[in-house]
Amino acid sequence: AWRVASSACALRRTMAESAQRKVYQVSEINRLIRRTLELSAEISTVSGLARGVYMSRRALGRAFLREGLPVPSHWLHIGRVLRAALDLQWHGETLMRSAGQHGYPDGFSLSNQMKRLSGVRPSDVKERIGWEWVLESWIQRELAAGAFGEDQAAMLERKAGAVGDGAASA
Repeated sequence: AWRVASSACALRRTMAESAQRKVYQVSEINRLIRRTLELSAEISTVSGLARGVYMSRRALGRAFLREGLPVPSHWLHIGRVLRAALDLQWHGETLMRSAGQHGYPDGFSLSNQMKRLSGVRPSDVKERIGWEWVLESWIQRELAAGAFGEDQAAMLERKAGAVGDGAASA
């Protein structure tokens, strides 16, 4: 009886430690994503990002891969695109000026990057309000390209289906 109780206690302890590790991992990846998007205003390379989050490039890439997320460079790029989109919408910036402020050589480069990442052009961005739809467009393109791991892809597709079902019934 003592062995069974001891084994059950050890199993509970192991499960609790595992849950704590998972919570830590989730909060760690959330911190990395947040910091990546923050640093995207200042840097445009994964090496610079790695220095900014005090990790090696390899460890940074592995952290994103382990969680089934797109590579860090994609997060940096979409961060820059989102900032440019907000400039175009809220501040009435020209495409050239916004491109220069966010590290692009010219408006053409920004426009192509925006189209490649999210499937939208700056003219589309100027006609709408908010950044969430640009981010959602990027997520959908990353899903289609297989950049998310199986678990994240399944979760995102379930959420998109639930949103689509809710919109259809409304």
